[in-house]
Amino acid sequence: MVRWSEVVNEVLERWKELAVICGCRDDEAESEVAQLPREPPEELTELRRCAACILREALDDKYVVQVPLRSVASETMVYVLEDALVELSDDCGYIASRDKAAVLLEALKDLGYEIDILRNFLETSRVS
Repeated sequence: MVRWSEVVNEVLERWKELAVICGCRDDEAESEVAQLPREPPEELTELRRCAACILREALDDKYVVQVPLRSVASETMVYVLEDALVELSDDCGYIASRDKAAVLLEALKDLGYEIDILRNFLETSRVS
């Protein structure tokens, strides 16, 4: 499985190219990318629009399990990495270490997303 550090390293190498795809200004993208944690964060970490889009572009190029979640008003995608979960919607997102999956699940539930599919997947696919 892909690790968070691999994704961050790719983003650090390709952020200018990915920022153009996302329609982000260079200064905005550079600032948001610089704030990405290099290791899976101990706390739930919120992402702003450009960082979320850049990560989505980088993750879509990799073989990563993607779990779509829906609420009444919107849809989001959770990318399951070996050591982290990355939730990305159109304008923001969250990163959580696999150890903090329950915190992310609760936040998504509070936002109105149906989380049972993701919870079941995580319970049946423990990383050794």
